[in-house]
Amino acid sequence: MWQYFIRTTPQKMFIRLSLIFVILEISVFLTQIKSQEVPEIIEYASHQYGAAPQNWDIQKDCDGYTYVANSSGILIYNGFLWQKLQLPENARPRTLYLGKDCKVYVGGYEMFGYIDNNKRDQPAFVSVSGQLKGSREEIWEIFGNKDKLYMQSFALVWTYDYKSIKKFQPPTNIMLGNYCRNKVIFPKINGGIYEFENNTFIDINLGENFPGEAKIIGLANMGNGRTLIATEFHGLFIYDGKVCESLKLPSNDVVKKQQLNKMIVLKNGGFAIGTILNGLYIFDPTLNIKYHYNKSSGLSNNTVLSLFETKEGNIWVGLDKNINVVFLSSSTTYYYDNKGVLGTVFTTEQYRGQTYLGTNQGIYIKKNKDFEIIQGSNGQVWDFETFDGRLFCGHNNGMFVINDHTLTPVKNISGTSCLEVVSEETMIGSTYAGLFRFSAENNSIVSKALTGGNYLIDKFIIKGNVLYGFHYHSGFFCLRLSEDYSKVEARIQHIKDIGGKQISDVEMVLFQDEVFALIDDRLYKIMPDKVQELSSEKIEFLLEQDAFVLIRTKRQFRSEQKLFQHMCLYKDDINTSVLVAFPEGYALYSALPDQIFEEKAIEIDYILVNGKLSGEDDLISLKHTQNNIQLYFKKRNDHQISGQYRYYLSGWDNKEHIFPESGNIPFVNLRDGTYTFLIKKDDDPVITKVWNLRPPWYKSWIGFLLYSGLIFFLLYFYEIWRKRKIQKHLDDERLFKQRELEENMLKAKAEQLERDVLFKSKLLVNRTLTIIQKNKMLLELKELIKKTKGEVSPQKVIHLIEKNMSSDEDWEIFEKNFAEVHQDFLKSLQEKFPDITASELRLAAYIRMNLSSKEIAPLMHISVRSIENKRYRLRKKLGISEDVGLIEFMMRM
Repeated sequence: MWQYFIRTTPQKMFIRLSLIFVILEISVFLTQIKSQEVPEIIEYASHQYGAAPQNWDIQKDCDGYTYVANSSGILIYNGFLWQKLQLPENARPRTLYLGKDCKVYVGGYEMFGYIDNNKRDQPAFVSVSGQLKGSREEIWEIFGNKDKLYMQSFALVWTYDYKSIKKFQPPTNIMLGNYCRNKVIFPKINGGIYEFENNTFIDINLGENFPGEAKIIGLANMGNGRTLIATEFHGLFIYDGKVCESLKLPSNDVVKKQQLNKMIVLKNGGFAIGTILNGLYIFDPTLNIKYHYNKSSGLSNNTVLSLFETKEGNIWVGLDKNINVVFLSSSTTYYYDNKGVLGTVFTTEQYRGQTYLGTNQGIYIKKNKDFEIIQGSNGQVWDFETFDGRLFCGHNNGMFVINDHTLTPVKNISGTSCLEVVSEETMIGSTYAGLFRFSAENNSIVSKALTGGNYLIDKFIIKGNVLYGFHYHSGFFCLRLSEDYSKVEARIQHIKDIGGKQISDVEMVLFQDEVFALIDDRLYKIMPDKVQELSSEKIEFLLEQDAFVLIRTKRQFRSEQKLFQHMCLYKDDINTSVLVAFPEGYALYSALPDQIFEEKAIEIDYILVNGKLSGEDDLISLKHTQNNIQLYFKKRNDHQISGQYRYYLSGWDNKEHIFPESGNIPFVNLRDGTYTFLIKKDDDPVITKVWNLRPPWYKSWIGFLLYSGLIFFLLYFYEIWRKRKIQKHLDDERLFKQRELEENMLKAKAEQLERDVLFKSKLLVNRTLTIIQKNKMLLELKELIKKTKGEVSPQKVIHLIEKNMSSDEDWEIFEKNFAEVHQDFLKSLQEKFPDITASELRLAAYIRMNLSSKEIAPLMHISVRSIENKRYRLRKKLGISEDVGLIEFMMRM
């Protein structure tokens, strides 16, 4: 090693020795600063805000928006959404300031202007550079008072009275100034300060105690006429207007070598100082270090470029890499075990003024903000309990009595997971071998297994003589113990699942002599024979009680989506806290709620309708085509709200939804109608918004009238068409029937003609036969005359003639032919009128043939008058009324 220095030049050797000296000093410093419990830090990484890592300045405007001067532009954060505003010519912003007009002013290279954020979806930069153009100067700081703004580079100063810009030349180069004790101060580049008054730079000598080479990085009013001066490498000084002296406190020695870069005054009278080498220091009003944040304690980077305190008391930290927010306003503190010293915390206890932590690596005692492990305690620690004036530990290797740094095992006890004192003389413990009873007798501890107590239980609560216990694999138990806790008399209840889901996580508390349990994030009242889920009103009442701090905290951490493994109560003389273990350490969550700074944590930021910015009043009446609505929200504070808020839109899907982390809620393709949008927290409405989508014209009253008229005319023309169609149908049907009737008549007539032809043919044959018969008779008569040779007897001639006239052959031939033409007529007539005679039947047949009496008389060989008489008698016999013709009657038969 010494050869390394011998071979170098004196200058290089000096540099290397100096470097080693600095490293040794930093190493000593790091050994002095212990790990500590600090308020929470959240990180915004560059991939989250979508810009460069370096962040030069931070500011908030009057509406709560956060502005960050980033190397790649201006970042605007509404609590949910990051927007990046690219400056003209890709200029790099260096500083931000909130003016009295609530505008955020920006400074950079030859650049000065403000951010116009009125059009929220597209903020814009408005330049008021004036004389800065062509100056080749870069604005590194903007500050001001109620009258004007002061912009400065390291060589020039400009003032802006919200109307015009004026330029001033300081005597020498200057560091970044500010407004302190109602004065405008510009530090010199090396030693001393300028007071700028009446447009004149007045040289203020800080005295011989202030190093001439010291670079001032900040000044702050301490009250009582004193000013705190922070320098880059020489630490802190107090200036009372006459004398400037170095701060005589250990805290000054700590920060002196860390290259101070930024300093702000906090609202509580303390100070925040950012360094280049070792992160952020929080000083109390007495200038003692209260908290220190660096990379090992949760800060993203050790180089602090900018600081800003919110009205809630939180600090935004702009780093060389990313952005952090330190929640000084929160009552929750965090211990970041980045070196993995502690492991995972399972239990904690305050005993005789000391804090004990039980982890998966052993038992730790808190000493001066750090922890020391008790020798021999290595292994899994489950529980602590104070009994008989002694501290007992449930350990994976058994049960131990803790006395400061020593452990004394309790004999014959295997691994112990839970302990509870039930009286001054008795403590019950669940071990790997089952339940045990511990008694204090003669300054010693006597242990005995409970009869019938072979139950594996992770945690339990005892109320009276009933033990309520839980085991990860076995579920939830209710056991009745004997009066002296020596045995388990009965298992009252055993629950492995609730609602068909296996129980996997339980936190229990005894309150007002009742047992309550948080089972898988639902709160239940546990009774020996049943489990009853509580209503939301009962839950809210119980969670307000101090006894429910453990359950309330678990719900809170779940709602904030924190990653935790184990929780335990942490009590001291002041209050009760809950210790929540997570992979990098633990958090102490106070039983007292955090201060609420805003009644409305979230508000509507802006609204896009079909992608275009819209005012809230425009939602009162929208066109039906404006049915894509996006609501963007903003937060007034920096606290997380995930899981605490729910939103609902009536007329949409009628369901409650968890408020999104993005703060953006879109509704797409809404139908026309009235919608009520509601955001609520714990069932209390926070934001209510109503909007109306007007129906299209064809759904409006105009459309209704048009539709009504159209329907009327359609019905009218339909009725005309229908009547015409019916009439046409009737006409067609009548025509069809007429044609059918005519066809039937023609057919009947044809059939009748056919029958008539047939009958006439038959009649012709019959006549022919009759003629033949008559000719035969004449031949016989001729022969008779020949034989008698003229002496013919008249009697014989008459006999022969009468014989041929009375022959039935003619009738038989006629009847046969008639029956073929008029089928079943004679048969039907005989069946209906059995007493009809053959002569009357013959007459009916002739009438059926439509023959007159004159035509019928020769056929029947009687006179016409006789035929008329026969017709009359036939009418009477057949019962034919006078208004019905005999021929008509016969035709119907």
